[in-house]
Amino acid sequence: MKTASLKICGALAALMLAGLHAHADVYKVAVTNGGLMPLSPGVIYVTNGQLALSRVGQAPTGGFAEICRSGMTMTRQQELMRDSQVTFSTATSAPILPGETREVEVTVNDPLQQSVHVEFMYGKTKDTCSVASISSHQLYALKQHVTSDVVLRDQAVQSGAFEDPALPMGRNYLDTSVCANEKDAVSCLRTLSPMARQTPRIRFFSPYLSSVSMLLENKYGAADVQTLSLSPAGAVQVQVKLKH
Repeated sequence: MKTASLKICGALAALMLAGLHAHADVYKVAVTNGGLMPLSPGVIYVTNGQLALSRVGQAPTGGFAEICRSGMTMTRQQELMRDSQVTFSTATSAPILPGETREVEVTVNDPLQQSVHVEFMYGKTKDTCSVASISSHQLYALKQHVTSDVVLRDQAVQSGAFEDPALPMGRNYLDTSVCANEKDAVSCLRTLSPMARQTPRIRFFSPYLSSVSMLLENKYGAADVQTLSLSPAGAVQVQVKLKH
C-alpha cells in the first residue's frame, strides 16, 4: 500500500511539473536604436540553456558573419532552424533607424531553462554586430511578476571574418587615390577590410586606426565618418516584458 501511494504521489508530482511547462509564455522584446547609424534587419531566437550561439572567442558561423557584414538574415535563420538547441527564432523585416524601436513577440516554452538572444548588424560598419542576451533568471522574474520589465544594453562584436581596415602599404591618409572609386566612407571602409587570413574568432568591437579615420574624414567629411563611430556597448537598448 505504501509503495502504491508513493507511486501515485510521484505521478501527481510529475503531472504538476509538466503542467508548469504545458503552455508557452510570450514575451515582448523591444529593440531601440540609440546610436547614430541604422541597425539592419536582425534575428531573435530562444535556446535551451543560457548560452548564445555566437560568443566571443568562438568561430563565427557563415550566417553570423553574413549578418555582421551585410545585414542579410536568411542564412542565419536557416542555421537557427537546423540547430536542435533553438526552440524559437524570428527575424525583423526592416532596418531600425536611429531613435526608432522595433517590437517582436518571442515564444518561450520554459522560462526556467531557456534564454533569449538578439543579433543585429550595425548598418554602416564593415563587420560589426549588436548582440544581447536575456537570461532565464530574467525571464522567470517577469513570469512571476517580480518585475514588470527587464532593460539591458547591447555589446558590439565583430565576427572576425574580416581584417581590421588599414591603408595599403606605402599610402598615407593624404593619398586621395586610396578608394578612388568608392562613393562614401562605409564603401571605402569595406574596401580596406579584406577577408581574414587566419581562423576567424568573434571578438569585441575594435576601433578603427587613426590613419583610416583621418583618410575617411579627408575624403568624405567628418559628418559621414562620425556615423561609423560606435562604443563597445550601450548604443542599443533591449526591453523585455511578459505579454498579458
